[in-house]
Formats: sequence, C-alpha cells, structure tokens
Amino acid sequence: MLWDRTWRIVLAALLGACSASVLRADTTFVAAGNIEGHWAALGSPYVVQGNVTVATGDSLTIAPGVRVYFAGAYSLLVSGYLGVEGAAEDSVVFTTDTLTNPAKWRGINMPNADDSSFIRYAAIEFAYAPGPLSADSSGGALYVSGGTTVRVEHCSFRYNRAELAGGGIYVTGSTLRLDSCDLSFNSSRAEGAGLFLHNSVASDVRHTRFYKNRATGSGGGVYVRGSTPVFAHCTMDSNFANVNGGGIMFKNSQARLDSSILTNNQGRGHGGGLACEGSTPQIYDCILADNYTSNFDGGGVYLWESSPHMVRCQVLRNRSADDGGGIHSYRETSNGLFEFCEVRGNTAQGEGAGIWVTLDGAPTFNSCTVVGNTAGLYGGGVFLRNNAHPAFNGCDFDSNNSLGNGGGLSIRQSQPTLTNCRIRANHATADGGAVHLWEAADAQFLACEMSGNSADSTGGGVSANQSTLRAENCLIVKNGALLGGSGVAAANSSHIDVVHSTIAGNTNGGVRVESSVVDMENSIIALSQGSAAYFSAAEDSRIAYSVISGPLEYAGNNPAEAPEFLGQVVTVNANGDLCDTYFNVLGEPQFADTALGDWSPGSGSVAIGAGNWNTVAVDHYGNARPVPTGTLPDAGAIEGTAGAATPFAFGPLSGTLGPDTVKIVADAVVEATDNLTLLPGTVMLFCGPSGLDIQGILTAQGTAVDSIEFTTLTATNPGRWRGLTLSGNAGASVCDFVKISEARALTTDRIHGGALNLNQVSPQFSRSTIKGAGALRGGAVYCVGGSPIFSDCVFRECSADSGGIFDVQSGTNLTLSGCDFSFGSATAGGAVLAFGASGIIENCRFHENSAAAAGGAIHLDSSPLILRNNLIYGNSAGSAGGGLFISGITTTAEFNTLAGNSAVDGAGMYMRFGSSQIKNNIISANHGDGIFFFVAPTSVVKFNCVAQNDSGNFVFFANSPAQAPVGVGALDSLNANGDPCDRYRNIQIDPQFVSGTGYDFYLEQMAAGGIEDSPSVNAADTLATAPVGTTRVDFLADAGVADQGYHGPQLGGPPAAIDDLTLKATADSLRLTWSYDGMGLFTVKTDSLQDGNFMTILAVTTDTTVTVPLALPLHPTKGFFHVTVEHLP
Repeated sequence: MLWDRTWRIVLAALLGACSASVLRADTTFVAAGNIEGHWAALGSPYVVQGNVTVATGDSLTIAPGVRVYFAGAYSLLVSGYLGVEGAAEDSVVFTTDTLTNPAKWRGINMPNADDSSFIRYAAIEFAYAPGPLSADSSGGALYVSGGTTVRVEHCSFRYNRAELAGGGIYVTGSTLRLDSCDLSFNSSRAEGAGLFLHNSVASDVRHTRFYKNRATGSGGGVYVRGSTPVFAHCTMDSNFANVNGGGIMFKNSQARLDSSILTNNQGRGHGGGLACEGSTPQIYDCILADNYTSNFDGGGVYLWESSPHMVRCQVLRNRSADDGGGIHSYRETSNGLFEFCEVRGNTAQGEGAGIWVTLDGAPTFNSCTVVGNTAGLYGGGVFLRNNAHPAFNGCDFDSNNSLGNGGGLSIRQSQPTLTNCRIRANHATADGGAVHLWEAADAQFLACEMSGNSADSTGGGVSANQSTLRAENCLIVKNGALLGGSGVAAANSSHIDVVHSTIAGNTNGGVRVESSVVDMENSIIALSQGSAAYFSAAEDSRIAYSVISGPLEYAGNNPAEAPEFLGQVVTVNANGDLCDTYFNVLGEPQFADTALGDWSPGSGSVAIGAGNWNTVAVDHYGNARPVPTGTLPDAGAIEGTAGAATPFAFGPLSGTLGPDTVKIVADAVVEATDNLTLLPGTVMLFCGPSGLDIQGILTAQGTAVDSIEFTTLTATNPGRWRGLTLSGNAGASVCDFVKISEARALTTDRIHGGALNLNQVSPQFSRSTIKGAGALRGGAVYCVGGSPIFSDCVFRECSADSGGIFDVQSGTNLTLSGCDFSFGSATAGGAVLAFGASGIIENCRFHENSAAAAGGAIHLDSSPLILRNNLIYGNSAGSAGGGLFISGITTTAEFNTLAGNSAVDGAGMYMRFGSSQIKNNIISANHGDGIFFFVAPTSVVKFNCVAQNDSGNFVFFANSPAQAPVGVGALDSLNANGDPCDRYRNIQIDPQFVSGTGYDFYLEQMAAGGIEDSPSVNAADTLATAPVGTTRVDFLADAGVADQGYHGPQLGGPPAAIDDLTLKATADSLRLTWSYDGMGLFTVKTDSLQDGNFMTILAVTTDTTVTVPLALPLHPTKGFFHVTVEHLP
C-alpha cells in the first residue's frame, strides 16, 4: 500500500490537492496505484491523489466514519474485494471538493470484483463519468460489470453525473443488491440518472428512494434494459426525464416492481411515472401518483409494445400534456394484464384521461376502477383508437368527464369487449355520456350497466356514429341527454344490436336512431321521459319480441322512417298479449322496484315470457334463463321468476310433427344430433319474426295432393317470418313437395336467404315451391359451400339486392334441374347470382325476372357454372345482360334459348372477360343486342343462332371487333344446312319459334306439321349430343344432328286425368279456368276472395269455367279447396 502518514508536505501540494477544510492532523494521502488493507477512522480523511486499484486477490475494507476525498478526476477500481462498513450514525463518505476539483472524481468501478464485496452505510457524491461514449461515460458514482455481484445497503448516491447513462449507478452484465438506499440529485446526459441496469440478471432493489434525479434521455430515476430485476418497497419521487419514463423506464426487460411509489415524476416525452418499451414487467401493489408529461403521452404509465401485469396498483392524479393521463398503451404487442387496479383523478389535455389504448393493442382489465378522470378532448375514463381491442371484465367507470365525446369511454375505430362492467355518473359535453363509438368502432357490451350518465348532446348512455355495438343483458337506465336518445343514440350508418337489455328511466327519449340500424330483441324500452324511440331514415331497423312503453316518434311525423308495421297492433303473442307483427308488446313492463334499483319484471308483467327463444342462457346477474326451463324467456336484462308454459312450438324440435298445423311463436331449432320429420299435410305456421334453424336432419316429404308448408299469415304478421337456416348436419335433409312462402331476411338479424340460408350443406329439394321471399342477398336461397340439389322446383316473386332468387357463393357446387324461375328481382341477378360457384343449371325456365343493373335472369361472376338446355325469356336488366351476364373465368352455356330479353347492352347475353364456351344456343328477338362483348376475345362462340335482335346480333364495346373472337359475326361461310354463317358456324337467321299450350319457343319443323324447317334444326355442332327433350311441337325427340337452343319436355299425347287436384283456398268462391288443347297441358287460373274449405266434383271440357259456391260441403281436415276432375269423352 502506498501512502504517507506524515502531513509534512509542501503547502503548495496541499492547496492543490484539497481545501483547507479537508486537512486534519490525521489526514492520509493515497497515491495512485494498487491499494489494500484497512482504512480506519483514525486515518481519515483519506485523500486520493490518483487512480487507485484494489487488484484481484487484494482486499480493502473501510471502517465507519471514514471520509474519502478524491483530489482530482480519479477513480477507485475494484477487481478484488471491497468491504465498506459504515454505520447508521457514522457513514463512510466518498466525495471531492467541487470548488478545488470542478472536474469531480470518477467514481467506483467494479469490473470482476469479488462477489462478496459490499458497500454499507456510505455516501457517494460528486462523482462524474465524462465519456467519451464508453464504460468511462456511464456509472457516475458506481460502475459494476464483468459478472460482479455487489451488495449496496443504506447508502446515499447524490449529485453524481454520467455523460451517458447511470448518473448514480450503472450495472451491466452483473448483479446489484441494493437495499435501503437513497439516490438523489443525480443526472445523466442519456438514460438512467439514478440507476441504469443493463443485461443485469437477478438484481434486487429494495426500500430505496430515487429523488430528483434528472436524465436528458429516458429513465429519470431508473433505466432498466435487457434485465430481470426486482424493485420492492421503493420510492421514485420528483425525478425528471427529458424523453420517456420520468420515474422509471423498462426496455426489453422482465422486471418486477412491487409495493413501490412513483410520485411527482416528470417525463417530458412519454411516461411521467413509468415507461415501458418491449417489456413485460410485473407491477404489484404500487402507487403511481401525481406524475406528469409536459409534451406528450402517458402521465402515469406509458407502454410501447409492452405487456405488463399490474395488480392492485393505484394510478392517481397523473397528468398528460396530450393523451393517456393515467395509462397510455401503444402498439399491437401492448397486451398487458391489469387486475384490481384503480385509475383515479387523472387528467389529459387530449384523449383518454384514465386509459388510452391504440394500434391493435389488446390489454385486459379485470376488476379495475376508473374514476374521476377528466379529458380535454375525448374519453374521460378511456379512449380507444386504431383497432385497439382490449377486454374489460368486472370494471367500474365512474364520474369521469370529457370536454368532447365519451364521458366514460370514447371508442374510435376499435373493437373492445366489456363484460359485467358498470359505467355510472359519467358526463360528456358532446355525445355519449357513458360511451361514444365513432369512426367504425365495433364493441361488445355483455351484462353491463350504464346508469346516471349524461351528455350535453345525444346518447346519455350510449351514442354511436358510423359504428357497431352489440349490447347483451345490459341495463341502460336513468341516463340523460339534452338533444335526445338518452338511453341509446345511433347516427350516420351505425348498427346497434340490443339483446335482452333494459333501456328504461332515461330522460328525453329512450332510443334515437338516425340514418342507422338498430336491431333489438327480447328487450324493454320504458319509463323514458319523451318518446320511447325516435326514428329518422331508420327503416331497416328491427325491434322484435320486446316491450315498448311510450310513444314512437318519426322524422317529419312519417312512420316510413321506422321499420314497417312497428307499433301497429295486429296480433297477440304466446301470452295472449296484444302486439305488433314483430311480437312487440305495447305496454308498461311493471318493474319490481325501480326506486331500489330492481329492474326485473314484477309479478304479472307483460315482459314475462315475451321474449324470443334463443341461446342466451343467463341474465344480467348470471342467473339462468328462462325460468322455469321449457318456457319462453322474459324481455329485458333480468329474468323474472314467474314464467308460464305455452302450448305453441319454439326452441328445440325433434321427432315427428303433423299432419296438422304447428304454430311457432319464437325461433325454433333442430339441434345437430336431432332429426325432425314432418308428415304430409303439415303446415308449419310461423308467428311473428320467428324462424327455424336446422342443424340436424329435416325430412319433409309431402305428396302431390298433401304438400308440407312453411308459411305465415300475412294479415296478422305483415312483417313476415325469417325462413329456414341449414347448417351442420342438415346436409342430409330431404324435402319433397314442400311449399315455402312469405319469408323475409331483409332485417338486421338475418340478411341472407329469405326462405333458405344454406351454409356448407348439401340438402335435396324436389318438386317444391318457394314464393314471396325476400332478403338482402338471395331472395329465396343463399348458398355458401356444399352441393345442394334443387330439382323440378318453382321459384316466384322473390327479391333481393343481389340474387333475386338465388345468391350462390364461392365453394358451392350447385345443381338446379328442371326448375322454373319467374318474377325475381334484384340489383344484380334477377333470378340467380353466382360468385365463384360451380355446378350446373339445366332444363330450367327463367322468365319475367329483372335486375336494376346487370343479369336480368342470371349473373355469373367468376363462376365456372354450366348452363345447359335452359329457356331464358322475357327478362330485363337496367344496364347489361338482360338474359345472361357473364364476367370472368370460364362458363359453359350450351343449348339454351335466350329470347325477348332486354337491356341497354347485351339484351340476350353480356360477355365480360374470361374464356367462356357459348355453343349451340339460340339468342333471338331480344330487345337490344344479341351478344355484347367486353374484352372477351378468347371466348369460344360457335354453332349459335344469333338473330333478329333489335340493336344488332354481335355488338362490341367501343365498336371494336377486337373485343370478341376474331371474325365472329362476319358471314363468310356456309354451315352444313347451307345457310350463311361466320367461321364459327354462327348463323343470323330467324329461328322461326313456335309456341302453344304446353310448349314455348319450340322450332318450326315440317316433320311436325310445319311449313318449313327452322334454320336452327340440325344446326348445332355435329359432335354435340342433344339434350333429352324436344324442339318439336309433336313432342318427338330430337334425332340426328342436334337442333340449336332449348329442348323442352316430351309430352307425347294428351295428359292423363287429374285426380285429387289440391288448391289452397282464401276465397268465398273459387273460379277455375281450364284450357285443354289436344296434346298440350291443362292451365289453371284461380280467383280467390275469402277463407274456406270446399269439396265438389267437376266435369271439365275445353275452355270451361266453373265457380265453386261457398255453400258446398267442407273438407274435414284440410284448409284447402279439394277438387276432383274427370275428363269427358
């Protein structure tokens, strides 16, 4: 050891080394070099006059009361053992005189020090790590590296500075045991003014205070990078970071922060109290209070791609200059878990005073409280944006305020789920006292309560703007809004689903719907001051199986602004209570005790048993519904205790039903493991907006005289029923001689397939009729996936936006055989619209269908369907493809007749893109173009008759023949019949159609008694096989070279006598007009005026009209006219 115990030295040297106040008689001067031994108080102060080292294998111990002065920019390097043992009342001090040594000293450096080293009861001050950017620039007072483990207890680190990181302490690749210390007034030019941990394993910091440390970068008190430390019972107070994390910053770390307090810290950028980047800290029982940011976000907590687990933490009175006063969670990997936390009294000048989540983040909040926060813009309690999808479970949002929208929560472009949450007494100066959804938000609220909230605009409880919400089992009560919709307000194309919820006791209107859709079922709107509901441009909304108390109001006093028939009493529900077509009961719900907050239906309430059967198995409080089992559930959020059984059908159906009428009063289901068989003559009569969900197997096999019917009574149910949905095991279902009528899927609960919605199933329907159905897509039938088969069926008078009768989607392999399609209407595909679907349409008739845009009869988009032997006539399209519209991919159309269709372009057929095969067809007498080509030069168009079309036979976009196969339509050849044709054997000669009783658009043929042969006779491809059927009026089969066009039925002689002709009766008289013409068919027309059942025997001759009088005997079992017809000689 190199030192000099005498103080007889040159005075000049003394003055250069330290001030006069340092020097005492027992001063020890320590020269540069290796040091070891024991420094006792008797030798204090120790004046270090150069860099000193405790070498490997050496040791230095320092006793209580020792003061170590560094006379210049010198350091203590410890590679051996260092034991600093001060005392509580007599600590060891490492310092310098900053007046005589303004450059300060260089701190303690412990690379590869002995792991038993410790520093206890010491003060380390005025040290400086100046740089450049290396180890010398970090760890102002203490630098620990090289795998060292050091214990530091009851120490003070103050007024130290690092040019880079760790103004007080810097630890890298080592372990620090820091207990009961104080790090104050330290600073760093970059990170971690108090403490910096880098790649530190198992460091432990306890009972330590970080006070008024200041970082020019991040981590005013502490910066943790790539480390796994534990902080317990620490305090981080009044620290400052010019960037992020005024109190503490975690980066790429898995730290634990336990029972600690972060208060009055400032982050000029993000995270006044705490900031995380790429980290997953565990934060338990901590208080983060009165922290703030002066420029940006996260007054209390800022999370960047970080997922902390915070439990029992208090985030109090923090302030943000921008967003997220309490907690700010940013980016898609910020998926923290927050449990039993309190977020109270925070403020944000921007959004989300309590909590702010954005950019695909999905944190979870369990049993948290968000209370008394105030936002300068939106979201007093919570603000969500940019596809955030957090979950809030059992949370309370209370007494929050926003100076914009969303007093409790403001949800923008995000998808949260709230379950069992309470949102109370919040206020917004704009919309949404409790909750505001906007700009394509999509939220789910399950068993939540929104009560006592207020808004200065609309939506005291909930407001939605261009957004979607599902509220299930919710209580929305006692809210207020100055401009209406105190319970729920929806505007600007919003869509709100309300199921089993109670909207009651709100001031200034219960529900307000403007240019939006509200789909409400099994709910209550009641006890609201003003109207129960207000509608403006809300005709597509749906309210069903609910209780409505109070007037309905409409913009301009026009009921057409609301759902049709809403509020018009036309029938009774399963309880016998008067209701409208949607089974809404108009009356007071008679709550149990609203004064005490009991919103359950009281004894005798019309809400009991007024709901639709569904699978929501519990109520707002988690109690089972319905009560008792086997009954219909109550309307509203809370299930009562006094339900009654009903004799009508609903819910699960199985076994055998019929042959009588089965009245269905709520949604029914054939479950996946069940079979339902309907006997001939069964009528499934749907009341209200009910439907049948078939997941198991349906067997419905009627007969020609005893069909099976699915229908409703439109007089008492003008809103119609909801049709059949087939999925799961329903692909094995078989339906024969079935009639489905007056079904609608135009409301929000179902938009696909008015009569049939087929989802990945392959049922078989034969000899069945679907009539009067409607939907947004697929007026009669919507198919996605599977291989359904329809044969010999009739589809009439159905409508949709796409696919007036059928909408067939990608993945479906459809078969339509021998079917008749008429009076279908849509924007695209008056009868059939197919997108990406395959299969075959054969032997069908399409007539009087219409499309406002394209595909009057059939619209094919990228669908490799085969169209074979179909008659397509009298259809229309407002724009393109009156008969057939083909776009993209390869479609095969052969032996079809397209006649009398109309459109602006392609009255017969419109071809767009792709390489379709168009062969052996007749396209004639259409009101517009025969075939219109738009970029379809690779198509194959041959052996067709394209003639006598009003605007031309072959027409090209921009009058450019390059749009079509080269030379198509140019008559430069002769076909096998010697008729002029183009190089593809397409002719342009009148096909000479012949029509009569039992046949339409057959061909003139001398062999069948005609004057001459149609040019389409024997004009098809010589290699083609004619369809089964005939083009001849004598009904003989097409033989030899096939004829072009549609081949109709081969009737061959007069029809057989008709026995047991069954016609449905709705008249006081039935007028039957029979026309009989030798080899043709009977045609029947009816004229009905009143319900009745009649039986008679008629003698029928040609053109005989018979009236069946009302006084004739009634048929004993069937609600039909039953007519037996005999042919006279």
